Amino acid sequence: PAATPQPMDDLVQGILQNTPATRGICLVLGADAQLAQSLARQSRLRIVVAEEDPARLAKLIPVAAAAAGRIVLRQVTSFERLPFTSAFANLVICSHLGKTETPVPITPEECLRLARPDGGIVWWPASDKRGLQFFPRSSPLAISGRKLLRVQRAALPGAGEWSHLYGKPNNSAFGGETLGGAANVGELEVQWVGKPGARYQPDRNGRKPAPLSTAGRLFLQGLQRLIALDAYNGTVLWSLEIPPLGRFNMP
Repeated sequence: PAATPQPMDDLVQGILQNTPATRGICLVLGADAQLAQSLARQSRLRIVVAEEDPARLAKLIPVAAAAAGRIVLRQVTSFERLPFTSAFANLVICSHLGKTETPVPITPEECLRLARPDGGIVWWPASDKRGLQFFPRSSPLAISGRKLLRVQRAALPGAGEWSHLYGKPNNSAFGGETLGGAANVGELEVQWVGKPGARYQPDRNGRKPAPLSTAGRLFLQGLQRLIALDAYNGTVLWSLEIPPLGRFNMP
């Protein structure tokens, strides 16, 4: 006989069906072993679990070990301002979804800060009225018998796009970006560090094409390959190996 679906699996399935990202980072606020396990089993997302209570977090150590690196545990001192860079998570889930008797220890503002612009999703329990106040245009959705708010973060104002080698088709070396009003390098922060690293690409002295960026994605041409990344967290979305491909001397 087929296994009976678990309530948590049904909840996670409904959340994933209403989340556009299939790769990227999912931030779970609060230690919940069933939620983390189900997310790892049903998706290709990397899961970061943030929790204040070290005892509750310790219970997830076997779960994270069994997930072979898909689940990362992070103890935090406070949910008021989490030690994460802004705008990095494709999916933000509060583990208190549907638990009306448990107060949510985080604010809607902090959840939205952590969500990736241009498509990042925040799931908030409708039982916590702060969500409706902060997200007035959101309507509760019924998923697996629980009422949740689904909030999709819009694109950053002034993000611009770099769709051609020198900005836009007019070669202006300007794509409309405002850099959040930053006037010097000291006002910028590192968003992510990691793949694909240096080995995918030729030396810059060969004047290879520059990366392109649009809709929150980076498109990189390397050695006989193309790679698409999530511009906000560095997730490799797809890559193509194309042996005849090579473009150099692009002054």
